[in-house]
Amino acid sequence: MEFPSNPQKEVPAFDSVVLACEAAEQAEIYNVAIYDRLFSQVDNQDIIMIFEALRYASQEKHLPAFQRCSGLR
Repeated sequence: MEFPSNPQKEVPAFDSVVLACEAAEQAEIYNVAIYDRLFSQVDNQDIIMIFEALRYASQEKHLPAFQRCSGLR
């Protein structure tokens, strides 16, 4: 299985909480897309269940929280 590269080698600094939340929102969208791609590369049902749980958390919990935070303008 090929793992995606991690272009984020350092943690960025942000000028405001809203900007940090906007970046986190995009990161969660990216995470969901990663899990969508990984599903087709894995046959092990235990790993698929973990990916499903992580994808759900990104899509249904983390993303909405960061969207609320980034809307604080």
